[in-house]
Amino acid sequence: MLVAALTLALLLLLFGAVLWAGGGKTLHEPDGSGIVEAIPGALETEPSPSEELVLLSYSIAYGLGSLPSAGLSGDVIALYDRLDEIIETIAASGADVVLLQEVDFASRRSADVDQLQYIAVALGWGFVARVITWECRYLPVPLWPPWRQTGRLRAGQAIISRYPLVQNRRKRLSQPPAQPLLAPLFAPYHTVQMVDMQCGGRTIRVLNVQLEP
Repeated sequence: MLVAALTLALLLLLFGAVLWAGGGKTLHEPDGSGIVEAIPGALETEPSPSEELVLLSYSIAYGLGSLPSAGLSGDVIALYDRLDEIIETIAASGADVVLLQEVDFASRRSADVDQLQYIAVALGWGFVARVITWECRYLPVPLWPPWRQTGRLRAGQAIISRYPLVQNRRKRLSQPPAQPLLAPLFAPYHTVQMVDMQCGGRTIRVLNVQLEP
C-alpha cells in the first residue's frame, strides 16, 4: 500500500514538473492582433516610396550558429559576433523589409538578448513587429547538466521595416497530427504573421511564416 502511494505521488510530482516546464506562456489565443513597436533612437529618415520594394526572408537560427537543440556554447561574445554578421548581411542586401524567422526574444539560452531589438537598433530601422510562436520554462534537450536548459525560452517570427508598420496580426496553423503525448507543450506553433505596411500612399500586406517538412 505504501509503495503504491509513493509511486502515485512520484508520478503526480513528475507530471506536475512537466506541466510547469511547458508552462509560462504569455500567448494562448490562436488568432489575434499584436502590437507594432517603434524603436527609440533608431528612427531613420523614411525612404521615399519607389516602384521597387526589396524584401528579404531570413532564418537566423536564434543566433546560435547551430541547431537550437545544441544550446548556447556559453560564449556570449560569439553570440554577438553572429548577430553582427546577420546585421551586415541585411545591410548589404539593400532590403527595405526583412522577414525574420527563428528569433529569440530575451531567451536564457541566448544570453537574454532581445535579438529583434538588437538588430533593428543596429540597422537604424524604426519599425518592428513580432509574433511569439515558442515559449516555455524549460527546454528538454539532451544537454548536461539538465538545469542548463532551465529558464525562459521565448522565440518566434518578426518583421523589421524602414517603412511604418500599421498592423500586426497572426493566424495559427494546425500542429502536425502525429506527436508524442507531451510534445505539444514544448513544440513551436506554426503561425502566419500578417503585417500591413504603409509605403507612401499604398498599404502593402506582408506574410511571414516558417514551415517544416
